[in-house]
Amino acid sequence: DRVYAPVSDRPDGQEYDDPARPGLVALEIDTGEVAWQVDLPGDCPGEIPGCHAGLSAPASSAGDRVLTGGLDGHLRIFDAATGQVVYDRDLRQEFPGAPAEVRGGAVDAAGPVVAGGLVLVNSGYPQHDQTPGNALFALRPRR
Repeated sequence: DRVYAPVSDRPDGQEYDDPARPGLVALEIDTGEVAWQVDLPGDCPGEIPGCHAGLSAPASSAGDRVLTGGLDGHLRIFDAATGQVVYDRDLRQEFPGAPAEVRGGAVDAAGPVVAGGLVLVNSGYPQHDQTPGNALFALRPRR
């Protein structure tokens, strides 16, 4: 009954009357009304080069959850009814057991996919001056 629309609102060098509101919007399909909107400040500590707030990749829904990958390199899972963030994982970190050159970055172009009991996320998208990386994450929910 809803469409979940990611909002990038990346800086583009232009000045606008309205402030940027990067995040996620839930729209009622029947009416087009906004059910909820979550603004995301982004997680770019220390001015990480190419790090931006906002969501550019498509969102995925699974049951009562909405999954997004952020331009700041985070996988976030929202409660579909309220928009509350129920899970947030920074994919930019090093991962034990992985080769040193494997790292996550911006999530763009392709969003998280839910299949076979896994959440699959391609992380690292260097186009448009975004945080590079080269990782495919396969995450399994805790039981």
